[in-house]
Amino acid sequence: PVQDRVAFLSQNPNILPSDTVDDILWFYANLRMPRETTRDEKEQRIAFLLRTFGLAEDRDKYVGGMDWCVNCPLAGGLPGGKRRRVQICLELLMEPTVMIFEEPVTGMDEQGSLGVLKALHLLRDVFGITVIASFHEPLVSHLNMLDNVLLMSQGSIIYNGAVDGMVKHVQTQFRPIEIYENPSDYALEWLGMMSPVKASEAALLWSKFSEPVSETNTMAHNYKPRRDALNKQAHSPWFVAKFIVLFKRAVRTTTYPWSKQFWWVRLNPPLSFGI
Repeated sequence: PVQDRVAFLSQNPNILPSDTVDDILWFYANLRMPRETTRDEKEQRIAFLLRTFGLAEDRDKYVGGMDWCVNCPLAGGLPGGKRRRVQICLELLMEPTVMIFEEPVTGMDEQGSLGVLKALHLLRDVFGITVIASFHEPLVSHLNMLDNVLLMSQGSIIYNGAVDGMVKHVQTQFRPIEIYENPSDYALEWLGMMSPVKASEAALLWSKFSEPVSETNTMAHNYKPRRDALNKQAHSPWFVAKFIVLFKRAVRTTTYPWSKQFWWVRLNPPLSFGI
């Protein structure tokens, strides 16, 4: 199915802060991976993903992020960059061919954002995945790590190509770029001044200069697909197996030592849903 081949990662990772990295990976593996996958194969894939994305030492750490929880193990947890990498590992369990990111580095510091961008390069080079990401005013260091940039205005594509080519193309229709100006700020200023008519004209102009996408003008990588799953029938886990996984998770999350005061509040939703 398409949902197993295309992964969408929202800006805010939808991960329970009360889970460790190992807990959340096993939960997703048991819930989503094909029922033909053995436990040893799941363990091997999880271990490989943790090593690849530099999370092996954080396997038993809580995801965290609940800063409002005073004197609670969930107040700290993983930094934003590592939480994003955990989210990437969760989606890679299903071996997608395309991954779409919504502002993957927004709200992160320089070190965390560069770690996420390096992870996106791993998706391209190691896993052979097509990565599509939206950015809100990326830094120059972020922009230089992108293969291609796509500019849109009023629903029209007005540029699609390399970063250097973007600046040259914008300069043909806008003011010259300043020496120390961020190319992304420069392009966004141009886009912000566009009316629907101007956007249509810019899209028409770009269509005259752009080349059709083909194997000769796309980036070549050394990756060779090794996904046997694409060539064989995979079946979703049994309903009973899914129910057991979800029930165990609900019971475990209601009985954490630091959550006893909220025990009935936590237990009520799964019981009500089950009834």
